Amino acid sequence: MGYIGFFHRGALGDFIVSCPIIQAFSESEGKKKVYFCTRQEYLGFIKNSSFFGTFCRHDDPTFLPFFDDSASLEAIIPDFCLKSDPILIFGQKSLISFANRLKKRIKLARCFWIQSFPDPSTKWNRPVREFILSQFRKLGYDLKIKPFRTTLDDKAIDKASQILGKAVEPPIFIHPGSGGIHKVWPLKNWHALLAFLRGSFPEIPVVISLGPAEEKLVTPIKSLTERYGIKILPQVDLETLAACISLSRLYIGCDSGVTHLAATTGTPVIAIFGPTNPSVWAPYAENVTTIRSSWTREEVLSFTEAPLSQLSAEIVETLTSIISQREFLG
Repeated sequence: MGYIGFFHRGALGDFIVSCPIIQAFSESEGKKKVYFCTRQEYLGFIKNSSFFGTFCRHDDPTFLPFFDDSASLEAIIPDFCLKSDPILIFGQKSLISFANRLKKRIKLARCFWIQSFPDPSTKWNRPVREFILSQFRKLGYDLKIKPFRTTLDDKAIDKASQILGKAVEPPIFIHPGSGGIHKVWPLKNWHALLAFLRGSFPEIPVVISLGPAEEKLVTPIKSLTERYGIKILPQVDLETLAACISLSRLYIGCDSGVTHLAATTGTPVIAIFGPTNPSVWAPYAENVTTIRSSWTREEVLSFTEAPLSQLSAEIVETLTSIISQREFLG
């Protein structure tokens, strides 16, 4: 069996959190390549990784019988299982039975279920990667991890360059949304941020991306972009999105999967956290600066003519410092 099997059907941020661990596990297995079984949209930013072997979709029909006790007994064994040893099944407790049925059917000793993040009731307050690594240690693997860095090919970079357009200065890239609306920095603060950037750094272009999960933000964000002459990017695949961020001077976002993706590109990242704890959920990369704020769910969609004073001194100082450093380095 030629691959490490890695099954993950979770959200983007959770998937990226697992990548440094899978990278280290590959190293521990003699640089064995990984058979990724995950969401199709993740393929673009992992396919050039040194530990990537091959890929299949997590919703391949051959997996369906293993969600049922009786159906799994006579089910055809998926190609993913036939070609992998060991198999790592990442997910929450709902996948324990699925993992056990696979293990029983394929008779593979090293078929492990790994809980991808802690239960909220546990009050875990350390990085989520440490939670995952602790499970590997119990299995006998003391993994030494390093941040995962996506490798983008020339085709993706060229496509991103065309989307961003020609500019003297690389842009500041903003992704204001998140899969959880409660994690979105309130719109009045995004308004204040755009006003600050336009007033303090008028020569630096700003671009904004909105994903499928940000429907409630489209109208107010569009009004801001029209007011300040800011470009909204078309919706693109994750590989192209990563390439656009990699060509940017700075990325600013909330606790979201896209912020985790941004961290893998090497571009400086400012990640703004509110109700979630950055000690647990902050992206794992040296290019990330986290800022902790506070807001209520009711404040998220409140839209006012926000005065500049609503931006904290910490955010202003962080922005100014990073932009100045990039100018010096550039």
